[in-house]
Amino acid sequence: TRGPGEQKLEVDRRRIRAAAKANAAVYAKSGACVGILLDRTDTKDFISAGRAMQRVWLTATHGRLSLG
Repeated sequence: TRGPGEQKLEVDRRRIRAAAKANAAVYAKSGACVGILLDRTDTKDFISAGRAMQRVWLTATHGRLSLG
């Protein structure tokens, strides 16, 4: 039998697979995808990544494109 930790891990894996499948369907219909990659995971790095994403979103909106 599996312990509680192993059961939780299996549930997490199922959720990840389900999310990946749903995302793949959305990405297949998209003209492009945007991603922000981080070298580090300090709080300030996440804030900088959020600001970068905001600039991308605002630039796209200014060009009459939509992100969703």
